[in-house]
Parts: sequence; C-alpha cells; structure tokens
Amino acid sequence: MSPPLSSYGVALLMTALVASGCGSNQDQASGPDASRDVAAEGSMREAEAPDALAAPVDASADAADASDAGSPPQGVVSSSPLTAFEAETQLAVAPDGTIAIVWIGNPSATSSAGQLVGYTFWTPGAAAWSTVQTLTHGPTDYATDPTVVADPAGNFYVAWFGLGSDQVPHVWLAKAPSGTTTFGAPTLVSDPAVDARMTIDDKPWLAATNRGTLLVSYNPVALDANGNPIEASIVVARSFDGAGTWTRTSVPGTASASVAYLCPPTAGTRTYLVDAEGGGGADGGGADAGPGDGGDAGAVPAYVGVHVSDDGQTWSGSNVTLTTLDDVGIPSCAAEGDDLWVDYGLSKTPFAGSSNPDYVMRVAHFGGGGTTLLGDVAASADETAPLFLDEQIVRRPSGQLDRVFFAGQSDGDPAGTFRRTASTDLGATWPASTTVHAPELFTMVRHRGPWLGDYVGLRAVGAALYVAYPRNSETGSSHVAFQILP
Repeated sequence: MSPPLSSYGVALLMTALVASGCGSNQDQASGPDASRDVAAEGSMREAEAPDALAAPVDASADAADASDAGSPPQGVVSSSPLTAFEAETQLAVAPDGTIAIVWIGNPSATSSAGQLVGYTFWTPGAAAWSTVQTLTHGPTDYATDPTVVADPAGNFYVAWFGLGSDQVPHVWLAKAPSGTTTFGAPTLVSDPAVDARMTIDDKPWLAATNRGTLLVSYNPVALDANGNPIEASIVVARSFDGAGTWTRTSVPGTASASVAYLCPPTAGTRTYLVDAEGGGGADGGGADAGPGDGGDAGAVPAYVGVHVSDDGQTWSGSNVTLTTLDDVGIPSCAAEGDDLWVDYGLSKTPFAGSSNPDYVMRVAHFGGGGTTLLGDVAASADETAPLFLDEQIVRRPSGQLDRVFFAGQSDGDPAGTFRRTASTDLGATWPASTTVHAPELFTMVRHRGPWLGDYVGLRAVGAALYVAYPRNSETGSSHVAFQILP
C-alpha cells in the first residue's frame, strides 16, 4: 500500500471532474488543485513601512507603474476580457531581454470551469506588453499549473497540466521560437500509456539547464474510488532536442511526494530537484501544534527531500531529508555549483482540503552537491506577521539570495502585503522583510476572484529582480503584475 499523500484525497478526484464539466461547479473551489483548498474569510491587519531594501518601484500602482525608458512597463499585465481573474504566475527572461509571463486564468470569478493558461510577452524597446493570449490543448480542457522558461538560444517554453472531457490527465508543452511572441501548438510531455491509468499529473515544473536541456517534473497519481493513492511517483521528462522528443525517469523515493521543484545551476552538469513528501495525521499532522513544538504526537512525518541528477539523465534517491511533524508547503530552491538552498514553509493545518498558510518559513543550505546539510534556519524569525504564502527564492550572480512572499495576520486580512528580504551570508541570516506591494487581501480562497495562487514568478536579471505576482486589492479579483526590484 502506498504511503498517504498529504495533498491528495477524494476532493481531488471530485473537483477534477467538476472542473472539466462532469459535475456541479457550485462548490467554493474546484479543479484538481482544490484538494488543497479551504474557503475561509476573516479579518486582519498589518502596517509596516518599507525600508531601503524594499524600495519598490511603485508599491501602490494600479495598472501602470512608472518605468524607465526602454525598460519593461511595470504594473498589471494580465487583465483582458478573456478572464475574470488571474493568478499562479511564472516568468522567464531570454538572453536578449525578452520576457514571457504566464498565469492561470478563469473566465468566471466564481467558478474554475474553463480554467486556462494566459500569457503575454515584452520585447526590448516595446512600449507595452503584447496582447494577452491563452493556451489549452483542447477547447474544453481544464488547464492549470503553468511554468515557463527560456533556453540559451532565446526560445520560450511553457508547460502545464491539462485534463480533458475524457478525464485523462496529461502534461503539455508549447514553444515560442526565438523572435516570436506566440506559443505554438501543444505537444505531449507525459507518457499517454501511463496517463491512461492516472487521475492527475500534478504540478509540472519546467526548467532549462545551462546545456539547453529541457526538464519537466510532475507527479502522476492514480487514486482508488475512495481517493487513496494506489500509484504515485515524481517523474522527470527530459528533452535534449528542443522538445522534439522526451525520455521519462521516475525519481527514486518519491512514492509519497506531492510536489517537486527543479533548480539547475548556471554552470556544471548537476541538476537538483527538491520535493515535499508525506505528512498529515488523524488530526491534520500538526493542526494544533504551536510554533516550534514539532507538531502532533502520532502524526505522520513529512519530509523535504533533495535529489541530484546529471543534467536530468538519472536521479538519486533523497540524499538529505529534513523531517517534520507539520505539513510541508510547496518548496522552491536556488543553486549554484555544489551549493543548494531550499525555501520551504511549515503549516499547522491539514494540507488536504485547504490552502494552508505557513506559520514559519525556513531556508536550508546544502553543500557537497546536495549531500551535506550546512544549515537550516527560520527565515521568518524577524517577521511581525504570523502567516505566509507563496515563498520563492532566487540567487543573484553576486551570490546574494532573495526571497519574496505574501504575509498576513490571519485569513481574510485586507491589509496583507507582498514582501521581500535578502541574505548576503549564504542564507545564514535573513533580516526582517520589507513591503513590495500593499495592500493585498491575504486569503485562503482558491480558484476564485481574489486567489493568490500557489507560487509567484521571480528571476534575477543582472543587478535587478523581476517579479510577477497577483494583486487582488484594487478590484477584488487577482490580476498579475510585473515589477522590477533593486
């Protein structure tokens, strides 16, 4: 019997059917991701002044932040008549400075039916972002979880999970050749023979190595009639010919994993994958735990696993494992050479059935090519807000590490914020964060108007940071904004 998967259950199967048109869509949250959903609203407040580190370009802009001449226009870039709200965004930057931003878009603010992938491009010298376009494999597909990368030749690729009316899950990929701003026809990444027996191919994560190899990690899961996993393992698909052909490898030791994140360094052949594994318990695996008390007695342990590969050809089992009795959120990572940093959050509420806020954010530093734990610190120790969402980490060419995240006092806080912080000592210390944008409605609502998504886009570009994230306070619905941070 497979170990329990903290982010899967009956809700996942039922909401996947709803989103693709095979059931009622009157529930608050639907779609495959809704297995992690809970709709809750409350009130909270946080008031902080940004300091010199935050120095947002324009932290209160509505639709068009001021931009330097010749630089990408800042502000909301996703609004269009095609969708009522947009969230869960990623961005990529080509060597010539061209930018692509992708996101999840929903035609209705009250339903996830018809969910699709939206995108826009900016090309150097352009006065505006390109007209918003959308992607699905078929007109009735449910499309979600997009990620985007650019290869060294300037080609852009976007990967996503799609579920059609036949209820067979697939991972799709589309390419925008260098010099173009439209993604072409989707091609299949996942194995159709394996897909035929799966319920979901969750959370595809796309990466391009410094050799130009494309990697897509995803989690194919088969559920029984009661929503219990009967087959699961992280798979990494690899293409060395620009998405022309794919080979697929199961990552050892990931039968209880829920999501994975790829982070290839800028030099060398090593590639890292980190994943959240296991977790949960009869009362939610830490639901009544206090910060730092290790969760609930008798709960199923959760893990953050580190796997290493030679440019995606073969994968190790978990070299180093961080164990906790609380649930582990979606991790992110940054790497350079033999060093790896993993940003992960811990939650005290049941992962299955909720969009959990994290009560602590941690950053682990590994050396020796991902084999030696050098440090694991509470990166949120100096934060005044108690709850966090959508943490992302990136490494600059200078070696500085930067993190962004949403923060709030409680679910439904109208004065939540999107924040950033930086470490200049290899992640050993993290000063109190500063405001990038405020206010943000800090909400656990999923797949509805103000949804903040499960991740944001963050890239280091020269001496600057490019970030794409949802703003939900101006109109009551989330729309993706682009911002440049120093």
